[in-house]
Amino acid sequence: MRGTVIPLAVLVLVLPGCGANTRAVPAADHTDTLANIDPAAVTTKIIGATPKQKAVLRKILAGLGDTVITEIRVGPTGKGWTPFRPNSVLIRLKTAKTDEKERAGWEAALVAEAFEADSRASHLQPVAAYESLDGGVALDGPDEPGPDERKPVTREELESGILRGAKESRAEIVTLRIVEPRHLAAAVTLRVEDPASFLKHRLNTFLEAVPSTGNRLYDGLYMLVTDPDGKYVWVSAGTVGETVSGGAAGTRPGLEGCYPSVRIGGLAHREPPPPCPVP
Repeated sequence: MRGTVIPLAVLVLVLPGCGANTRAVPAADHTDTLANIDPAAVTTKIIGATPKQKAVLRKILAGLGDTVITEIRVGPTGKGWTPFRPNSVLIRLKTAKTDEKERAGWEAALVAEAFEADSRASHLQPVAAYESLDGGVALDGPDEPGPDERKPVTREELESGILRGAKESRAEIVTLRIVEPRHLAAAVTLRVEDPASFLKHRLNTFLEAVPSTGNRLYDGLYMLVTDPDGKYVWVSAGTVGETVSGGAAGTRPGLEGCYPSVRIGGLAHREPPPPCPVP
């Protein structure tokens, strides 16, 4: 299936929602900024790539900033994939363990989408697919991707929407990263005192404040909600691009009835989720 990311444990869902800058935003101070990452300082291992491919990947990884991707291997498509173009390659991404649920799959999708598009624009070998711990996703098809007609979002619009959404939904921002592996993308972790009530009554308030990936051009939104102890409450990790669209979403067991996840086919619950513990 081309361009649809389907993690094994959760559903596929696209939620509404400069340079190599990575911005960390502690709850009490929204002005702490990390230094830009130079492509030469990228520590992710890149194996099997040509010099031009390696330069493209280093630029993408520099734009992503701090990443859990530890290795990228470029090689022939091999068995299991039927490329549409000659000399196509497959990329395999390894990631480190992280407490941020679905972050690894989200970053892998961002890098793969950017590498496919940049390789196509630079007339490098076509990128047929990518593989990660979440499985494999086809990036190629019989036709060239159509033009992306979404209006580009600015860093200021994206950041201000997230800050406003957190304020209006009474959520505390733990971290906020605005990155640019190709186009902009954002990752935010929120802390809430009342997880069930937040999911049921205020999560949509946050989402409505963030520019929608449906009509604004940016590559994805990662959102993790935690409780006061830093434990997982809800996650959404979506990407939208020329060849990759989809992502993962999930809710802590026992809270599914407060914000039930939309699920696809065989991933759907056979029974309705338990009722939300708050009215």
